[in-house]
Amino acid sequence: MKHIDYKNISLFQMETCISVAKFGSITKAAAVLHSSQPAVSKIITRIEDELGYVLFIRGKNTQLRMTPAGQFLCTEWERLLVDFQNSIDNAPEIQNDMPENLVIATTPSAQIPVLIQPVIAAFREVNPEIELRIDNCSIPEAKDRLCNETADIALVNPFLNELFRVDELEWEKVASCPLSVGMLKTNPLAKKGHLTIADLKNQEFVVPQDSTYIRQITDLCMEKGGFAPNVSYYTKYFHGISMCIGANNEVFFTDKYMQSYYDDNCAFFDLPEAESGVIMAWRKCKTKKHTGSLLQILRNSMTQ
Repeated sequence: MKHIDYKNISLFQMETCISVAKFGSITKAAAVLHSSQPAVSKIITRIEDELGYVLFIRGKNTQLRMTPAGQFLCTEWERLLVDFQNSIDNAPEIQNDMPENLVIATTPSAQIPVLIQPVIAAFREVNPEIELRIDNCSIPEAKDRLCNETADIALVNPFLNELFRVDELEWEKVASCPLSVGMLKTNPLAKKGHLTIADLKNQEFVVPQDSTYIRQITDLCMEKGGFAPNVSYYTKYFHGISMCIGANNEVFFTDKYMQSYYDDNCAFFDLPEAESGVIMAWRKCKTKKHTGSLLQILRNSMTQ
């Protein structure tokens, strides 16, 4: 018995045979398939050569009769094509029935995961079928993950909120607090009872190496303090910025929602002229079923 490699027979070839069998005519089958009579004839001949037996007997006036093997194959192939089409049609319904997963993107420098853990625990208890995860990434990565649909919600500090001002995203500030400045406890300014931005004029600034952030703090210092900040050191990330302070005249900006704010080696002062906090961002479209309810729960929790 001849070995037949089924991979050499395509779905279109199967459909062609079925159409020829249905109409008993290559000409009519070609019209339905939006093909030509020679092309259909070539397909039939190629399949018969591949199988090693005849499917159709050519009669007079281009009429065709099916052989028993041809009739059997066309019946089976039609059933296979119907099942194939049904599998494609039913796949979205099965997808919709799968357990939903939600991802909250935040930054390793933020204190947000600690703050929202009770909310996350309560959400999981009410919605045990939903897989909810908190994932760490940079702020630019959080924005990209929202856009490419690998994250559903972003909770980040507002330093780089300009990144989220794109057509496909929405965002809002869900928590507010004063911007703070941190420094070593041996810094002479640490002995003061309170500070303003103007008091930082002669300090050296440690900042993340991000052009948008640098522009923002420069504008802030110019507007509120009348000076351009002198940067002594650039860090790659916000995370661990307090550990990069190496001199008694170095300072960095932070707030109570950042982990650096809780470094016991540093002194911190809230700056009354500037506001910080947390922004929440999400996609305008292509949101998942439970995204809206999770947004509202997080909104209520963060604004309390």
